[in-house]
Amino acid sequence: MLKNRKRTNNGKIGTTSLLTKKSFSKSRKLLPFLLVIVGAFAMWVIIDARKVAVQHSKDLDGIIIDARKFPIEAGYEDLHAGINNATDQKGRDNKRLTSGWDSNGLELYHSKQAEMDGRENHNISLAGGDKVTVSEVVNNNPNFWSIVNGRRGWERKTFEIFEKYVTEETIVVDFGTWIGPTLLFHGQKSRASYGIEADPAAFAVAERNVWLNKDKDWAQSVSVHSFCVGATEHAGKIMTMRGAKAPGASMSGITEALARKPVGSWAVRCYTLPTILDSWDVVLSRQPVMLKIDVESYECQLVPSFYDWLVGEERASLPVIYVSFHPQIKDCSPEEWARVLKVFQLYGSVYCRGGDSPMQISKETTFEEFEEMKTNLSW
Repeated sequence: MLKNRKRTNNGKIGTTSLLTKKSFSKSRKLLPFLLVIVGAFAMWVIIDARKVAVQHSKDLDGIIIDARKFPIEAGYEDLHAGINNATDQKGRDNKRLTSGWDSNGLELYHSKQAEMDGRENHNISLAGGDKVTVSEVVNNNPNFWSIVNGRRGWERKTFEIFEKYVTEETIVVDFGTWIGPTLLFHGQKSRASYGIEADPAAFAVAERNVWLNKDKDWAQSVSVHSFCVGATEHAGKIMTMRGAKAPGASMSGITEALARKPVGSWAVRCYTLPTILDSWDVVLSRQPVMLKIDVESYECQLVPSFYDWLVGEERASLPVIYVSFHPQIKDCSPEEWARVLKVFQLYGSVYCRGGDSPMQISKETTFEEFEEMKTNLSW
């Protein structure tokens, strides 16, 4: 059970979109828009059902959400049991959303645990904000925590987006959470933050980092989960995931194309996002929800699959979506882009480069017009 509590508000390469919604005082009248942020090697798109991100109306304060999570307070060993037998804080089954990892995946996970047991932990000012404790194990990037300790030398725009859109009322679902830098950041600001990381080596570190902060006042609303978010056609299926450069090195994926030479593979089970949200009792109409999606080119299949789910929602309930596209790994096909456009049209507009370059998306926008917008923005 989550209640309102006082909070302190103190680059993955890709193209990102953000879909959000604006609240007009207590009327909660919402208008759609989509924001696209273009990076040097990929594009982040922000899709938003609000013209500007502002605080949501205070009449949401009375909502009580049963946001089922791993029992962090029970101890680190109990947290491990969540991998293949997830339970919530009341000991319920959590609808059996398991990782599906095979022996390769479990070996990677336990090996990374053992590696961390002999290493130090550090306190850092994450992205210039509050102090968090993290393992020095960073999976093939030995200087990572130093570039986000007291500064934003990695994905500066992403941290700014979370500052702008995440409030004490927001539930954040972070796909591709890696070792947890973004999860630990927005977890300090949100009503609840869920990380999803299907790479066993990355998950082990993210899990440890969440646990290391278990005594913080925000920690009980932050959790990390080891399954895969899949498109509709992959619902409930076991998929093959591969590491890029090395397992845990932030670029693992379930597509054939990867950013680096594939190294290692393991099986993982995928679930649709509506199934995952249902298992956590997260309902879009109850509170603002934000999705951060960084899945190494799988977004071309994943984002279009959201259409049938979102088209039936009231516009006021649409989630903010901050999604990274990876054309440098594998561009979406024309058919996939056409389906992505349908999702964008549920929101209205798309903004690139942190909101500086709008894409005037409407229900009347043709595919040819959409392609021209992308070309003009160097997608």
